[in-house]
Amino acid sequence: MEKVLIIASDNHGRDRHLKEMVARHETEADFFIHCGDSTFDYHDELMRRFVRVRGNHDRGSGYEEFKTLTIPAFGDVLVIHGHRDYVYVYTKMIVEKAKKMPNVRIVCYGHTHINDMKMVGDLLVLNPGSIEAPRDRRGLPTYIKLTIRAHHYEVELFRADDGRVIETRKFEKAVSSDNYRHSI
Repeated sequence: MEKVLIIASDNHGRDRHLKEMVARHETEADFFIHCGDSTFDYHDELMRRFVRVRGNHDRGSGYEEFKTLTIPAFGDVLVIHGHRDYVYVYTKMIVEKAKKMPNVRIVCYGHTHINDMKMVGDLLVLNPGSIEAPRDRRGLPTYIKLTIRAHHYEVELFRADDGRVIETRKFEKAVSSDNYRHSI
């Protein structure tokens, strides 16, 4: 069984690239995830398509600091903005939060406007960068397409402005999640 997650963050009130991303992937996506700082109302028509969390610029009711998305036969995805967890310095705090949630296999975060794709133990840790206001070395607005496959993850980093893939990485899934959870 294969699942596709489209992950974005930090559009700060601009919707053009977010709408284009949804249109580009709506037929293949099982879930759309927004890691915070949309600055849209929680009940906004576009935002209702997303599993979404509160960023440091989001206001209003409905937003939560983090959410877990359960994907049957796979596990959970922790969605968090990260502004309270020092993600500019390291991802240790969000990884520690995930370790306390035994079914979490993936952590998606935002806030830095810099994309990040890595394995930390048996956790896949992803930051899609900013879909509208990038701060990474490339200076490109980005989002991530994550394909969860039986034995590995495929992570594609997309340019939000033209829909081209910038980078593709494959990460092997851990055989047992217990090894990591108890070793740190």
